[in-house]
Amino acid sequence: MKGSKTRGRGESGQRRRRGRRGYKGGISREALDSLYKAVATRVYSELGLDYVGLGEGEFKDVLEPIVHDIASNLSRPTEESISKKILAQRNLFLKALATRLLEQPERLDSARLEFIIHHAPDAAGKAAQALYEAAKRLGREDLAEALRALWEQYGKPTAARCPRCGFKSITPDLSCTICGATINEEEFKRSVDLDRMLDEWASSAPPELVREAATASIVYYDDGFIKAPSEPRRPEAIQLTLGRGEKAILEKTLGLRGWRKGESHRSTFP
Repeated sequence: MKGSKTRGRGESGQRRRRGRRGYKGGISREALDSLYKAVATRVYSELGLDYVGLGEGEFKDVLEPIVHDIASNLSRPTEESISKKILAQRNLFLKALATRLLEQPERLDSARLEFIIHHAPDAAGKAAQALYEAAKRLGREDLAEALRALWEQYGKPTAARCPRCGFKSITPDLSCTICGATINEEEFKRSVDLDRMLDEWASSAPPELVREAATASIVYYDDGFIKAPSEPRRPEAIQLTLGRGEKAILEKTLGLRGWRKGESHRSTFP
């Protein structure tokens, strides 16, 4: 029992000493807090973050763990040494800060949204749905356009662009993963100018594929291209049912090419 008491007192003493010191060089919690405040003032000023309008908690959430980590690996941490390390990798710090702001998209203003897009483009692309809502709320079509590009680079673009929000985010059931709209087939056809696409496709595609599409009354829209039902296509390709007028376009173009049902491709192009 006596040994247990001694061991207990020893462990308690070690915890108290770690609480007072905790870092190389014996820096106290009070000294560390003072260091953080000095570093925060310098970093905030040198990075020119006034325009972002950061709350104290938002800035501290990102900076404080970094300050603690650097201080724990220095024998004599100073405001100068810690600030220099952070500012030497300012891009990483600004990206971490931008990612933190992403956590509350409903609080974004124009300055913050620009900050996120500029300093964390990959994160912005993946979070395009929430950020597009912010851009729309703020009336910033320029930022919405930037988000469309980032979505295609870092997000999960589909094979078709939404006629409502302009993102490549239309799924095979004609719903949009960004703005949430459900598009009817006629609206989608108009948005891609399907009549023109059919005419151009029927003028150059193998006639048997054009005939196949006309017979099945089906084509697939695949990222700007028309595909017959038997052609390879992306899983996200949009199936479109051809109406009488659309089939007539295919038939007319086949006729102009001198191809009739039952003729082979070889006989048409000797």
